[in-house]
Amino acid sequence: MLRHGQRRHGVATGPVVSWAVLLAACVLASCWRCSQAAVPTFDNINGATVLTVDETAATDTSLVTVAVSDPDTPITLSVNDTTVFDFDANVLKVKGALDYETQTSYSLTITATDNAAESNSVDIIINVVDKNDNDPALTLTTVDVTLDEEQTAGTAVAFVISGSDPDTNDGTTLTFSLTGADSTIFNIDPSDGDITLNTRVDIDPNTANKVYKPVVQVSDGTRSATATLTLTLTDINDNRPTCSPSIVYKTVVEETSAGSTVYTLTCSDNDSSFENNNQLTYFLNSTSFSVNGAGVVTVTSPVDYESSTSEQLLVVVADSATGGPLDTTATVEITISPTNDIDPVWGTFVPAPTANTYTQDENIAVGTSLFTMVATDADVDSGSTITYSIQSVTDGTNPVTGLFNVDSSSGEVTTLAKLDRDAGVSQYTLNLQATDGGSGTHIISQTVYLALNDVNDIAPVFQSTPLALVTIAETNAKTGSVITTVSASDGDVTAASFTYEVEAIVAGGSTTSDWAFDGTTAGQLEFATDLDLDTGDANYHILRLIVKDGGATELTGTTSLTVSISPDNEHTPTISSQPSGTVSIDENESVGTSVASVTGADSDTGDEGSLTYSITAGNTGSAFTIDASSGLISTQTVLDRETLDNYDLEITIADSGVSQKSVTTSVSISVTDANDHQPSCTSLFVVLTPPENTVTTST
Repeated sequence: MLRHGQRRHGVATGPVVSWAVLLAACVLASCWRCSQAAVPTFDNINGATVLTVDETAATDTSLVTVAVSDPDTPITLSVNDTTVFDFDANVLKVKGALDYETQTSYSLTITATDNAAESNSVDIIINVVDKNDNDPALTLTTVDVTLDEEQTAGTAVAFVISGSDPDTNDGTTLTFSLTGADSTIFNIDPSDGDITLNTRVDIDPNTANKVYKPVVQVSDGTRSATATLTLTLTDINDNRPTCSPSIVYKTVVEETSAGSTVYTLTCSDNDSSFENNNQLTYFLNSTSFSVNGAGVVTVTSPVDYESSTSEQLLVVVADSATGGPLDTTATVEITISPTNDIDPVWGTFVPAPTANTYTQDENIAVGTSLFTMVATDADVDSGSTITYSIQSVTDGTNPVTGLFNVDSSSGEVTTLAKLDRDAGVSQYTLNLQATDGGSGTHIISQTVYLALNDVNDIAPVFQSTPLALVTIAETNAKTGSVITTVSASDGDVTAASFTYEVEAIVAGGSTTSDWAFDGTTAGQLEFATDLDLDTGDANYHILRLIVKDGGATELTGTTSLTVSISPDNEHTPTISSQPSGTVSIDENESVGTSVASVTGADSDTGDEGSLTYSITAGNTGSAFTIDASSGLISTQTVLDRETLDNYDLEITIADSGVSQKSVTTSVSISVTDANDHQPSCTSLFVVLTPPENTVTTST
C-alpha cells in the first residue's frame, strides 16, 4: 500500500487516497452505470476512505482531488460541513482552523451532483494529525516572593508555578529552566519547576533590599514560554555595627570648653537600611563627654586634670533594627592634658600675722627673717610651682625700696637694711605676690603690714658738743648760782626723760661735788660751792657732763663744758719795788742796757691780777722802754748827755681786768757824761811820731 507522498511507477499518490480504493470504486461504478441511468460515481473515494490532515495545515491546503464519473456534466461536488472543509472545484481543501486538541477527526459526506440533478454521496473520515502547534503555558500562582537573606543553598523558594501544553501527543513533555542574569542564584527542577537557592544569599553590605528577577522558561522541546519571577531578598539584622578603629586614643586639654569636638567615630553596619537595620545610634555614659547621633564625641563639661588624668569612654554603638538591635562597643581612651587653670591660694604664713600685721623691734639685724609666705596651687607639674615676690613696699605714703628681700622659692622675707623707727616710719606696707609657674600665669596678691617697735637705740646727745665756753663773774661763783642750762636730745621716737650729771673734772682742780644740776629745772647747772679765785680756786674748769635717757637699756651721751670764772677787779695794783732815788746811766750805753726795775703787786687773780708795765710820760725821744711784764727799764736808743742829761719817767702799772685799775710811779734817770767826743783839729792831717815802744790805741 502506498502512503501519502510515495510514488509508484512514476505516479504520485494523493495525500491520503489509496489506489486500491479508487480502482475498486471504478469497477463498481462501471457495473452500476451499466444497469441504471447515469449517476455520478466517485472514482477515487468511497465509504472506506480515511483522509489525514495535519492540524497545522493552513487554509486552502488541498486534501484530495475527488474524481467523479458521470456523463451528465458538469458535476458539482459539495461537503456537508463547510466550516472547516470545502471544495474548490473538485479539490477538497481546508477552509477553517484545525485543532487536534479540539477535534481529532471529522466525518464528512461528500456529494457529487451532475447536471441531471443526479447525485451520489460518499462518507469519508478525515483524521486530524496532532502537531506541536501550541506553546506551552505557564501557570503563575506565586511569582513575587520575599525571602530573608542568609538562606543557604538548597532552600526552597516559594514560587508556585506550573506548566501545561494544549498539544495532546507531540510536545506534551514539558521541561523547566531558568534564564537571565539572576538565573545562577537559583536551581529549578526541570520536571516540576520547583525552585531552590543555588547559593547562600546575602544582601550585605547594602543599603536596600536586593531584588532578583530570574526568568523561568517552560519548553515542550520545540516551543517554549517564559515568565519573569521576582524574588525580593529582605535584609535581616545579622550584622553588628563595627567601628574602625575600635579603640582610639585622644588627648583633651583640661578646661576645654563644653561643645568642643574630641573625636568622630567611624562606624558602620553591613546590614541594609531595611527596618533600620543599619541606622546607628550611639550611647555614652559619662558626665564629662557625650556623643551625638553622628558619632561625634564632644566635651559636655570641662574636665579637670587634678581630679582625673584620664578617662575611658565606652561608646555603645547599636543599630535601630525593629526586630531587636545589635550593638558593639567602641573605646575612646582620653588622656587629660593639664593646663594652668587653678589660681594659687594663700596658706597660713609662718608665723601667722595678727590682723595681717607683723611687729618687730627697730634695728633688728640685717638678714633677720620676718615671716615666710605660704601659697599652694592645686595644678600639677609646673603649674603648681609657686614663685614669691614683693610687688611693692610703702611707708604708708611713699614707695620705698631696698629694705626687704624675699626668697622666691621658699617665700621667706628678710631684711636687707636696718629698719629705723626713729626715721619717722612706724609701719611698712608690703604688697606680696605669689605666681604659679604654668602657661597663662596666675597671680595672687596679699598685703601685710610690718609695724616697728621703738627701742631705746639712740644715745642722747648734747645740743652742742663740746658746749661753748661759759664765763662766770667771780662774784657769781657762789652756791646756787646758775652757770648755764644744757639740753640734750636723741632720735628715739619715744620721748626720753633726760637726767644730767657732772661725770668728771677734766681740768681746773675742782671736784664733781662743786657742781650740781638743779633737780627741778632740767639741764640747769649750778655751783654747789663757792669758788673764789682770790683764795686759790682755779678760774678755768673743764667739766665732762653726762646725760642719761632713762631707757630700759639706758643710753648716755657726754660732752665737755668749759667754765671760766672771770675774776672781779677788786684790787688796785701796788708798787712793790722801785729805785729809791735817781738812777744814773752813762751816755752812749748800748741800746738795751738795763737801767732800773719797777715791780708791782695785785691781790686779784687772773687778768685782774695780771700787771702790765708801761712808760706813760717823760720818755723824751723814746729813749727808754719797759718790759710790760717784768717792769725792767732799758735803753731804747743811745743816750747823749750833751743832748739831754736827765729823764723823769712816769711808770704806770695796770692790771688786765675789764675794769682796769693802775698805779703810777716816777723813776728819775740821770745821764752821766762820758768821753764820747774826740778832739777836733784845725788840720785834718797830723803827723805824729810816737816814741819807740809806745803802745797806741785808737778810740
